[in-house]
Amino acid sequence: MKSFYLLFFLLFGVNAGALLAQQGQYKLSYDGVTQTYTVFGKVSTAYTSPMSRFANVFVTVVAPTGAGATRFVPTNLQTAPSLASSNVMSLSRLDNPAYAAGKDYLFFNFEVGSANYTPAAIAANTEFPIFSFQSQNGCLGDLYIIVHNSVEYNALQTNNINGGQAFSILGAGGDTYNANYGGNATCVAAVTPPTVSVSYSNPMVVGQQGTMTLTVTNSSGNPAQTGIGYTYTLPSGLSFPAGAVVTNACGGTGTISGNTITFASGIMASGMATCTLSAPVMAAAQGTINPSTGSFGSPVNVIIGANNGAGVSPVNIVVNAATCNANAGLLGY
Repeated sequence: MKSFYLLFFLLFGVNAGALLAQQGQYKLSYDGVTQTYTVFGKVSTAYTSPMSRFANVFVTVVAPTGAGATRFVPTNLQTAPSLASSNVMSLSRLDNPAYAAGKDYLFFNFEVGSANYTPAAIAANTEFPIFSFQSQNGCLGDLYIIVHNSVEYNALQTNNINGGQAFSILGAGGDTYNANYGGNATCVAAVTPPTVSVSYSNPMVVGQQGTMTLTVTNSSGNPAQTGIGYTYTLPSGLSFPAGAVVTNACGGTGTISGNTITFASGIMASGMATCTLSAPVMAAAQGTINPSTGSFGSPVNVIIGANNGAGVSPVNIVVNAATCNANAGLLGY
């Protein structure tokens, strides 16, 4: 990258005074409807293609430290399509260092290199999106971009960690980063986490496939949700048939192992909304099955409905015996 900048200086004769005028700034914002964090940028000088092409973007975002379901894990990283290919973003991190306890550092590196794209024009002093991401585990607290020359920044540098920013545009001839604008990106946690419940086709017949449906319901006033997960184990007497496949309308992934279904990284629309997972099930014997004897586990950003999701007044699943239909006709001798 240094050789690239040197070549640019030689070809275009950019002087130090011109570089000082190119003040690039970052802002981190949060959209509560889509639950998306976006890094915006702006510069003091306008550029048109090809001089508006990015050479490098490096941003250090600070998140509250955590583990498991409380660890901030960026997901769905997207670069603005008018700025660069979506294949040039990388992420590394440093979690809870001794000299900055309680904080995780996320290093977003956006290296264009020789990527083939046509950059959009950049207006002076007008913010534009650079990249965005979401939280795998939902709202976990404020995020912010580290401030250069702050005590926090200097602690990272002292420990040989590059925790700064870079904002390099071809027309600027190098790194134009100057400061951040805007405040912390504050997310909005759910008023009440979404609720997951279970239902079955009823009645069922021994040896014939019925359907199990898992439904997640968001609440009025809640923002959109991400990072929803849980496990569910069938009641005794029911099983998933061999080769059973999950039908998933909740995003994320749903997998079956034995008599347990595992769901992870689900998403939900805001407000009163539902999404479902379903799978075929089979009953082993005639009789009744209490659906509340199934069990949920490992809930993430979701709460379990009454009676293990079977409802306030669970209705037993009736399992009828298989029927045999004999061929009608006359016997001849």
